[in-house]
Amino acid sequence: MYVDDNPLLLFDFLTYCFVTNFSLESTIGRPDFAQIDQFKDEICEALTSYSFKIDQYMQEMSECDQTCNALREEIARLNTHEMRMRADARCAFSKKRVIEADESFYVFPSGYVVLETPLKKEVVPHLNEKQRSRVEQIEQELSTLRLKSRGTETISRETRQLRDRLQAELNGLIAAECPLTGNMMIESIDIGFSAVDDDYFDLERVLRQ
Repeated sequence: MYVDDNPLLLFDFLTYCFVTNFSLESTIGRPDFAQIDQFKDEICEALTSYSFKIDQYMQEMSECDQTCNALREEIARLNTHEMRMRADARCAFSKKRVIEADESFYVFPSGYVVLETPLKKEVVPHLNEKQRSRVEQIEQELSTLRLKSRGTETISRETRQLRDRLQAELNGLIAAECPLTGNMMIESIDIGFSAVDDDYFDLERVLRQ
């Protein structure tokens, strides 16, 4: 790697020169026909350029640190965040009472509650091909784990950890945001109502909530 490719190497080299009393004249020698003054301006320009780049890198590192700190604070807040749901809450799409439904449900910060099956029906078509494939794969793996654990009183620690990890990944794919107030709703605003399954989704009923 050349010094020109990495300003930090030059910075370290100059620091070494300062500490060890190592001068530029020591590196280029003192020939009779050349003097340091002949290319002093070029050296100053190069050092100024490297100094500017180092300042840029330091600023970018500072911004990254601030972003990381903000993310840590947000994660800490979410870990202690509480959401409450009405006992008679109904799925925003199917209108089934979520407490009586025999499946998982999601409560979003927007206040909407959605059962897992209707949520996947609405969200999966908006995922890219790789994400849709991963959702199918996760569902197959979870189904296999349920079959293996059926009829057993205890579940091994490894199986439980794998199940939790798969479920967390599935949650991240289908419930990353509220389907009625997030980007998905904004991106699908130009889709005609005729393209929606009327038996499964009634916009007027959702808006009346």
